[in-house]
Amino acid sequence: ISNLRGDAVAIDCWSLLKNARTQAQVLLGSNLAERLTGGDTAHMSKLVMKLRDHPLLLSTLSWRKVELLIAELMKGLGYTVDVTIPTRDKGRDVVLFGANDRSSPLPRQKYLVEVKHPHPGNPVRVGTVRSLVGVGEAEPNSGLILVTTTRFTGDARKYADSAGLRYRVALKDYRDILEWIERYPGQSSEPQV
Repeated sequence: ISNLRGDAVAIDCWSLLKNARTQAQVLLGSNLAERLTGGDTAHMSKLVMKLRDHPLLLSTLSWRKVELLIAELMKGLGYTVDVTIPTRDKGRDVVLFGANDRSSPLPRQKYLVEVKHPHPGNPVRVGTVRSLVGVGEAEPNSGLILVTTTRFTGDARKYADSAGLRYRVALKDYRDILEWIERYPGQSSEPQV
């Protein structure tokens, strides 16, 4: 998808989600997501299954639950995951280690992940990407991933795609999170026939 087309789709999507928090609470009950998640894998798996059916529920989660959700989704994709302590996380919320097996000639890859959960409709701006790049200076051999439950501004995407960062920084937005939810290994929420 070209940036122009992607931005147009994102704008349409976010105009529909401006009241997502209220809509999800009406649909599923206030704070249901908070009650579903205790932070452990079983609870997080239940949340992922609920999000498959009701993606607007994502906007009702606390910032910490979103961090835990992203960690769980990455575990489901085969990464080894370390979740940082909520305070003094040094600009990274999750640390991922690639799933290379012992026969791989490549070194195990490390990624620093920062998760942003702004109010629905508010994009993540270029300053946030610059901050993550600054965090990465202390660990120059790590990949950098910025995940948001909304979208990125055009300037943020342009900066991340610049020549010096293109292979080091990945921006992942709401649509990517929904894709990870669909790919998450778990029982289908659809009834078995």
